[in-house]
Formats: sequence, structure tokens, C-alpha cells
Amino acid sequence: MTQAEAQILTREAPALPLEARALPLAGVRVVEFCQVAAGPFCGMLLADFGAEVVKIEPREGDSLRQWPPIRAGFSENFASLNRGKRSIALDLKNPDELELARSLVLEADVLVENNRPGVMQRLGLGWDWFGARKPSLVYCSISAYGQTGPRASEGGFDLTMQAAAGVMSVTGEADGAPVKCGVPVSDFTAGLYGAFSIASLVARVRAGGPGGQIDVPMFATTLAIAALQTSEYFGTGNDPRKLGSAHPGNAPYQAYRARDRWFAIAAGNNRLWQAVCEVVGTPELLNDERFTNPTLRAANQLALKDLLDPHFVRRDAVDWLADFARAGVPCAPINGYAEALADPQTEHLQLVRPMTMPGGTDSRTVVCPVRLDGQPLPVDTRSPALGEHESELRARVRQAAAPDDSIAPLREFVVAMTKLVERTDEESTLIAEGRELLARLVARDDWLPAACARPDPRHYRQYLLHADPLERFSVVSFVWGPGQQTPIHDHTVWGLVGMLRGAELAQRWRREPDGSLVPDGEKQLMQAGQVDAVSPSLGDIHVVSNALSDRPSISIHVYGANIGATRRHSYDRQSGQAREFVSGYSSVTVPNLWDRSASVRSSSANSGGVDR
Repeated sequence: MTQAEAQILTREAPALPLEARALPLAGVRVVEFCQVAAGPFCGMLLADFGAEVVKIEPREGDSLRQWPPIRAGFSENFASLNRGKRSIALDLKNPDELELARSLVLEADVLVENNRPGVMQRLGLGWDWFGARKPSLVYCSISAYGQTGPRASEGGFDLTMQAAAGVMSVTGEADGAPVKCGVPVSDFTAGLYGAFSIASLVARVRAGGPGGQIDVPMFATTLAIAALQTSEYFGTGNDPRKLGSAHPGNAPYQAYRARDRWFAIAAGNNRLWQAVCEVVGTPELLNDERFTNPTLRAANQLALKDLLDPHFVRRDAVDWLADFARAGVPCAPINGYAEALADPQTEHLQLVRPMTMPGGTDSRTVVCPVRLDGQPLPVDTRSPALGEHESELRARVRQAAAPDDSIAPLREFVVAMTKLVERTDEESTLIAEGRELLARLVARDDWLPAACARPDPRHYRQYLLHADPLERFSVVSFVWGPGQQTPIHDHTVWGLVGMLRGAELAQRWRREPDGSLVPDGEKQLMQAGQVDAVSPSLGDIHVVSNALSDRPSISIHVYGANIGATRRHSYDRQSGQAREFVSGYSSVTVPNLWDRSASVRSSSANSGGVDR
């Protein structure tokens, strides 16, 4: 490989501004079977990052559509969790509409659902059905307790998850009743875990790996984020207790009442504790043996609060906050949401954006808080009306199901090769003229069916595209995952290799007098559009590998036999010993080259013919 060729393979594209490039999940299609919060939040996060999300709702709609506040007949709650999506309303118990839902999923990359375990399976939409037909699908199930286990059949909402997972045992005042966190942390934590897991598996699929089933239990994700509480239990053997706004390991680290309102300070180390004492005017507390380190201050925080409270009520919160800020002590007012949304930092981060509700009502929403390369995401804030995109989506499914002529280049190649083998069986002519035909085929990369272009994370795949009825030639697609390669092998028949996508490295081998094998010349780099030939007379023993370490490569091979049923050999490098093998094919079906009915009908219609 030349230095210039190596640079082509390793060259990085120049960085572009966010508005000039696709969002990370652009091109990813998601089908969502979700209601209320956890699943819809997961789908919305994916939409924010560029995915197309199709929300399949029951005929009556997601139940969240009925939650107040409702303006002009549309729920603000629903809008806040479903922006940027498309909606289609289906009765999944209707066979025709079930088939439509399946078709939408089969052309998608991701399915998200938050039904009770077993529901999707009973409907005929379970992982078993899709996994067998589309192994690259990322299938994410969000449920209360997970898909398996003694509590899998139980349902749940955010309240019951906070209760079961321990959150309510540490929320509220020490002597008060159990309190739910006001923000639905269980719902949104599950949605976040779901979105992160989906993005991870999408990355695996893009790298040539398989899809898979993701199980997100709300109970488990809520328990997982309680790392400080569970570690306290593991370390002490004691259940963490309710502390109101206080912290089990730091003090002063809670809300305090000023003369006019509540505020919070967080003095999480000795330096900050000293700053608090200086601001409050209580230097004597620095020498109090109860407060000399964080552990002691936490253990005696009730006594500490009793000492600080009389000072704080003498001044307004704004004055305390100004003094603490100057001293470097983290602090904040206890804001309502009106104040939080009006904060200058909220404006700077461009968190609040206009939102148009179905029917034209104007509102606002809080968008994705993440920035990429210092810029906010260009979020689509519009939420869909129920079934708004049904016609569009039905038309897309019909179009996808209708045969088109995209495979025409392969059909034309097969016809030309058939004429060639009918005319001659002389190998040099077949290779010379076949090389020209294959070069024309791989000169464009818009015809290979997706089913014949799927990589496998473990090994390369060989998909049959066409086999001559008399087995005079066969056409296959070789799909290489990142870094995959063949063993040393032969073909026993002539062959042509055309690079369609990516790049390959080919190393020929020759036999030494002692029977061992040694490399014959340098590795040859093949890039898209290039064609090479092999045969027993030209050199038939080689190793081929994907030249790219980060993405799949695809080549189109033509052989002078039904190559999947041909007895060939792999070789041990040192001894040269041959081992017979028959490769077979990765595909269970072959592309239908001969259904030209759609183009014929189109031609007839355009010429005024009658479609009977």
C-alpha cells in the first residue's frame, strides 16, 4: 500500500459547524409503541438527536393527551414529551393494521415500547418475531420491573417505582410522612437509560454488529441512581434515613430560612465550612469539637442548624446569597419554576423555545439541554396531532412494498454475463470481458439490496445474488465487518472481484518447494470501482481483509461455478497443508431480479395503456 493510499483510508473529514452537518442520529428510524412518560421521553431524546420517530398510538391516542393543562383541546403535558415525532393511530388487534405496524418496524432501525411484559408478544410484535426477520433491529422494552423475574408481570407508575426502589424512604422531613419526589425521577431515569442504551446499540450496528433486545426496568434504574444511598447501606448496614434537604455526609448542606424566603448552601469540605463561618460571623464554631470535619458536622447537623438558623432569619436571602457567592460558597435561592425559567442562564443556554401546538396555539417548551460543539441542538419543538401522519406513513409502506427498478443494474449484469458464457467458455475471454461488465456494475453503489449488505460482528458474510441455472457462474456480495479477513484459501475456478463499498486488502500466496506458503508480492489495496481477477492459472491462493477498521466494506464477486457449492481449500501457512471446505451462503433468499411488473405498469400507464 502506498503512503497516498494509506492517507485516503485514514483521512478525517474537516469539522463542520453544527448547522451544516447531520445530527448524530440522523437517518435512524425509530418506531415507538409508548404511552405516558418513560417511553415517550426516551423517544423524544432520540428525536432531539436527529432520529425520525414514528409514534404508533391506539385509536384513542396516548392517554397523556388527556392530561392537563389542556389548551385549545391539546395537552401541554403531551407536547412536552412528544416533540419532533410523527403520529399514526392503529388498532393493533386488526390484522391489516398490525401488518402496517410490522412493516413500519421492518423498515426502521429501532423499536421502543413501554407496555407490560407479554403485551407486545401477544400482539405479534415481540422481539422473537422481529429478531428472526431483522437481526439488526434495536428493540428496547421499558417496563416497571423488567421482562423476567418474580415481579415481571406487575405494572407500575412513577409513584410506585419511587416507593418500591427506596426513593420515598429518604425523601421528606425526618418526622414527616413519606414524600414522592416532585419530578418523576423514575420515569425519566428509565427514559434516559433507554435512550443511552439504544444509542449504544445503534453505534454497534453501524460498526457492523447485530442489533438486540434491551430490557430497561424502571425499578432497577431508579435503584441504580441511588448510588450514594445504597453505598451507605453497604458500608454501614443501616438504612439511609430521611433528612429533609440535608445531606448524610456533609453539613451545612441544606435549605435554610432567611428573613423573606428559603435558600440553600452546600459547604461540602472544610474550606467551604470556614467560609460559611466567616460570612455568618461565627468563628467560634470552627473550634467546636462537634464540627471539626465533615463527618462530625454531618453527625451533629441538627445542632449545627439550630446554631445557624437565628443568624439566617435576620437578613433577606438575596443578601446572604450575595455574601456566600463572594466567599465562593455554592448557594442558590429555592426557586419556583417561574423563577428558574426566567434565570439569565436559562436564556443563555436557549433552553426555552417557542412551540406551536396542533391547531396553531402558541406555547413554549424546554428543549434538550445538551450542546454539541458549543451549540444548542436544532430541536423540532412541534408535537403531532393524533394520527396526523397516517396518510404519509401508509404511502411510504406501500411504496416500500412495491417492486421498483433499483436492482436493474444487477439484472442487466446477469443478462450480459449469461450471454457471455453462452458465447464462450474460454477463461481468458471470460475474465477480460467479464471484468468490463463487473466494472460497470460496481461503478455505482445504489442497487445492492440492504438484506445482502448486512455485516456480521463475528465473520464475513457471502450473500448469493444470482446463480446461473447451469452453474456456469454465480454472483455474490461479500460483506466485511471492521477488520475481518479470510483464511488463506483458494477458489479452484476463475473469479472476478469488484469493490463496491469501502476498501479491501488482498495478499496473494505461492507455494515453496518444501510445500509451505509464502506471500507473493505486496498487499494490494482495492477501493470502490476497482476490479481484480483470480484463477488457478493467474494465481488462486490469497487472503482478503477489510482495509477499514471502523466500518464495513462490500465487494461483488463473480465465479465460474456455483461458488457456495464448490469444494475449495483453506491452507496452513507453515505446512501448506490443505483442508477442504464448502462455503455455502449467508442468505436464505436471493434478490428477485425478474419482477419488472411495476416498471411495466408505469410504462403502460404513461403510454395510455389500460392496467387490467
